Amino acid sequence: MNLILFIPIFLFSQQDNDWSFYMRKALDDIKKEDFKSAKINLEKSIELDSKNPAPYYFKGFSEIIMNQEEQGCKSLIESIYLNFNHAKQLYAEKCLRFNPKLNIQNFRTGKYELMFLDNSFYKYEIERKNDIQFEKYEGKIYSGKLVWLGDGDYTIIADEKTEKELDKNPKFYTRVLKIEGDEYLYIKIEENQVAYGIIKKLQ
Repeated sequence: MNLILFIPIFLFSQQDNDWSFYMRKALDDIKKEDFKSAKINLEKSIELDSKNPAPYYFKGFSEIIMNQEEQGCKSLIESIYLNFNHAKQLYAEKCLRFNPKLNIQNFRTGKYELMFLDNSFYKYEIERKNDIQFEKYEGKIYSGKLVWLGDGDYTIIADEKTEKELDKNPKFYTRVLKIEGDEYLYIKIEENQVAYGIIKKLQ
């Protein structure tokens, strides 16, 4: 991976109480392949701005380089939650076997809003009832059986009516990566493709 292609352009501050000051130091460290020092500076950057996805991404990258795979995948998850595209790409390349094994008991029933973490930012409604998921999309309702594969892992098997209406219905499974309050971040793994989204519980 050519890291230089992924380094964004920042208007770096010269103040050591600004997140970008430590971000600049970390990027210099990464260029020198001093990933241990980079991680320290990235953690300082995160302390000053915990909602900025870039330091999480470079922290995850550095941790993976240092063979700290679990920590690296967790850092990338934080960056993905903040919708950083490079983190999505790196996670798909390095972390598909990582399983946070989160308990999503509170998300097995109820009404939800789903938002894809792609350029469309499209949202639609879903409802879960008695292990059946109903999805309302472009005026149509699709449904299928929720099959729980373990803590945080599940798939949906389309019912007969939905199967007939869908042009394609490839097999997939979904893994929950992060729970934050009344919503969770997931990755959907479908054949050789991955997609990310956030499901928020409405009631």
